[in-house]
Amino acid sequence: MSDITQRKQAEEKLAELDRRKDQFLAMLSHELRNPLAPILNAVQLLQLQKGQNSVQQKALAIIERQVGQLTHLVGDLLEVSRAITGRIQLCQEQLAVNSTWNVPWRRLVR
Repeated sequence: MSDITQRKQAEEKLAELDRRKDQFLAMLSHELRNPLAPILNAVQLLQLQKGQNSVQQKALAIIERQVGQLTHLVGDLLEVSRAITGRIQLCQEQLAVNSTWNVPWRRLVR
C-alpha cells in the first residue's frame, strides 16, 4: 500500500482552480459584452450625422468593424464558457458526407 493523500489533495486543488478559471471566463465575457452595445450604438448615431469628411467616415467604419469583431470574440468566449459549465449540449445529427458544410456552427449547439 502507498499513501496517496498528497496526490488526492493536488487533484482537488487542480479541480478547484479549474472551476475558478471557468467562473472567471464566464464573468469576464459578460463584463466585456456590456460596454460593446453602447459603443456600437454611438458609432451608428455618429454615422447618421451629415457633414462628415472622408477621414471621419473611415474612422467610424473602422470602429464599427472592430466593435463587431470584439462582439464576435466575446460571443465565442461565452459559448466556450457555456460548453465548459455544461449549460449547452451538442446537437447530434447525421450529415451526408458529400453535402456542403455551410451550416452555421451555432446551430449545432443548444
